[in-house]
Amino acid sequence: MKTQTIIILAIAAVGAIFYFKKKKPEGGLVDELGDGIYTGDNMEITKLNIKSKEHMRLPIINALKYIKDKYGLETATVVEKIYRLETGHFGSGQFANTFSPGMEKHGSNYPFGWTSMENFWSSINFTPAFYTMPENTTGIVKTFIKFPNVQMAMESLAYYIKKYNPERWYSLDPVKQAEYRATLAKIKPRITNYLS
Repeated sequence: MKTQTIIILAIAAVGAIFYFKKKKPEGGLVDELGDGIYTGDNMEITKLNIKSKEHMRLPIINALKYIKDKYGLETATVVEKIYRLETGHFGSGQFANTFSPGMEKHGSNYPFGWTSMENFWSSINFTPAFYTMPENTTGIVKTFIKFPNVQMAMESLAYYIKKYNPERWYSLDPVKQAEYRATLAKIKPRITNYLS
């Protein structure tokens, strides 16, 4: 009789643990304190398709939430799509080392070929660092703008695409811009879809 009671209690405890672990909090992913995004559920992370190292998943999601709150859902969605395209869903070596979506250094003086970013970077007191490595797809050695964190990098991209448009991130050529726009349209923004 005592053994049966222990087994029943154990089964009930396992069932309760399973129920609460699988239950998704209202309003999406929320951390234990209720003031940020929680990514502890591996199933939810898999659905969001973030190929970055585990310690980067929370900063990526929080940065996109920040962009959504500050610049709007449409801009956050485009930022996510560009990052997914340019960084292999946040999994490239270039992303791991720079947090940049492929932002290359063009020039030896500040703002290093990014005159369109000069006012914004000055306003947030940012002077880029650099990281030189072979580009993932081509193997060509390039020097990339390096940011101290993913939020600053994403906000720089958000500022740029609000000022111009997403296609200009890739090229000034209208034909290449149209191709880039078509490519971005095919990318599923899983994180911003989840945050909306």
